[in-house]
Amino acid sequence: MKSESEIFCKDSFDRYLKSVKTGYTYSWRDVESKDEPPDFYLSVNATTYAVEVTILVKKEDVEARKNLPATTVRYLLRKFVVQEIEEEARKKDYLRGAYLVGFSKPISDFAKARDLMRTELLSYISATQGLSEAPEKTVCERGRQRCTIRKLNIGQNKIIVAGPSLSTYEGEALAEAKELIENRLKEKEYRLRRIAYPKVLLLHDKYYLSDGEIYRAAITKVSCLQSFHTIFLTGSGVESQVLYSTNPAWIYPEP
Repeated sequence: MKSESEIFCKDSFDRYLKSVKTGYTYSWRDVESKDEPPDFYLSVNATTYAVEVTILVKKEDVEARKNLPATTVRYLLRKFVVQEIEEEARKKDYLRGAYLVGFSKPISDFAKARDLMRTELLSYISATQGLSEAPEKTVCERGRQRCTIRKLNIGQNKIIVAGPSLSTYEGEALAEAKELIENRLKEKEYRLRRIAYPKVLLLHDKYYLSDGEIYRAAITKVSCLQSFHTIFLTGSGVESQVLYSTNPAWIYPEP
């Protein structure tokens, strides 16, 4: 059975190709796990392509001796705020209004900081329940790593989570994206080394850069493009697009 990412990328690429090149015949064939790689075979008219899926996800050091994907970091921090802080404030009936909890960076040793942050966040919410708004308070600060809370208004009773930021500067983001893509391409280049068909790589973006511009810039700096016919980017936070292809017709829509 194919993973959610594999199905998502296949469907995205299928829609993209059909929107770019009309009048072509497209057919897909799933490859059973025991026979992978590739993940799929795609036939476009009389040509067959080997299609492989990979996920773009950044690693963040959030706890000592433990690396987690940045998407997991976001999930854990949001889960902490929504399932622990918001639920506790509701249970004790002092969540009155909307609050913004912000993270500038992933918090190092989050397991150790959790109890202090929990106490400080709940104390702020309790103390400001009767106010229409309240100034921002820093509840945890370790260099560039900050957790803050601010009461926004007396509207809907909820807590909004912002951050953490995973890249402060565009140059930093470009370097990270280039390294991320190059590592994935090298892994897949080796994995597909015995495949004779032209190779299509589908990148599922779970790195969550603001848009595809950084990926388009990064792909020009990658060294192993020649091993692939096409590299396609898709994801919930980016526009689906071909970053590279030896066939210009796959990049530009028909006039």
